[in-house]
Order: sequence, then C-alpha cells, then structure tokens
Amino acid sequence: MDDRTGQYDGGAYAAAKNWAKAFYRTIGKIWSPALNDYVYFTAEGFWHLIFKGKRLRAKSDQGQRFIFLKHVPIILADRTAKPLAELKGSSHYWIFEALHEGFKVKTIVRQGKNGRKYFVSVYGKKQKSVP
Repeated sequence: MDDRTGQYDGGAYAAAKNWAKAFYRTIGKIWSPALNDYVYFTAEGFWHLIFKGKRLRAKSDQGQRFIFLKHVPIILADRTAKPLAELKGSSHYWIFEALHEGFKVKTIVRQGKNGRKYFVSVYGKKQKSVP
C-alpha cells in the first residue's frame, strides 16, 4: 500500500488480505479477562473487515483494518482493559480502546443471541504526538 495515497498497487492488496485471513484463522477464540469470557472469531467477523453492511469497503479501509488486526488478540487479552459497554436494540457490544505502536486501536465485540461473544471489527488511527 502506498502510504501517501492509501492505494494498493499490484498484488499488495491480495497479499494483505491473504495474510489477514491466515492470521484470523489462527486466532479461533481468545479469553478476555475484562469480559470474563471467550471472544470467538467467526467468518462474520472477517467478513465485516471487508464489507460494511452489504457494501464493499474501499481497499484502503480494508487494508487498514487488516493491519490493525494484529493488535486485537493483545487488546482482548489485556487484564487491565476496561471496555465501554453499549446496548443497541437487543445486542450487547463492548468497545476496547488501546494505544499500540503509535495508534489508537478500537476493537468491537458483540454478544450473540446464543450468549457467545464474538469479534465484530477493528479500526484505528494514528495517535497525535503531544508537544
């Protein structure tokens, strides 16, 4: 990905997506001390990195989410994490926010109707340095 334009060239997008998919498959589930439960990594979670609703995300947006994905297991397993809980309709969500490698990374977890908690999304932005 070209850092100046946020655009992918050649096979860079395919390589990033393949890496993310392989990494995602290795996760399976993670114990989250903050939730006192496992967070499962399902096909729906990976699909959400690529789509928003039924609309395909821009490749630059997907690429950023692929990059932030490596932080998710660390964030969820952090014993000091204090996620923000939200109730939207009948769904429970938790938003984990952490600083990693100069980025503010947010990870979203949702509790399904079956009671299981699962990864929904990750995104982030460069943290501004304080003078």
